[in-house]
Amino acid sequence: MKTIDTRFPISSEVDFIESISTNASWHSTWEYYELCRVPYGLAMAKDHPLYEKQVLCYEDLRDFTVIAQRPEESWKNLDRVKEDLSKNGIRIQERRGFDSDVVWDASVKRYLIVMPLCLKDVIFDMRIAPMDWEHRVSYGLFYRSEVAGLPKLFLDFVKNYHRIHPEITKRLTEAEM
Repeated sequence: MKTIDTRFPISSEVDFIESISTNASWHSTWEYYELCRVPYGLAMAKDHPLYEKQVLCYEDLRDFTVIAQRPEESWKNLDRVKEDLSKNGIRIQERRGFDSDVVWDASVKRYLIVMPLCLKDVIFDMRIAPMDWEHRVSYGLFYRSEVAGLPKLFLDFVKNYHRIHPEITKRLTEAEM
């Protein structure tokens, strides 16, 4: 296991990256295997008025601003999410990535942030609430096209297990709710 910063070249020691499929430029140089599609939700600070609500709907969002990533850096299908929010009269603010300014605005200005639910345990001091919609993003493994040896055996195992046990996709997706 190794921490990486995708703003820099990824070390040749890295064979797999478990991630959401995005429009990031480095994705085009890696192969991808989808494990499941996870729902988008909305992240919010602990003191947000909607924090305790179990599932959000468009009506809940009318008085708030929603932050979403710009198209060139966003998770795939996020443009459809933004389109639906806009059609439902929700204010949207596009940002470049997810940084301390975004967290600050969510905490201080009570903005909401479009995030995949699978990141719910990654964001410190925030909750990602499910949204009443069908918007999802691909989640899986990125791997080098020349994968060989033990990494190739691992990839073959994952693909085979995933194929033989399709219920795993359902469990992965439902675990995010």
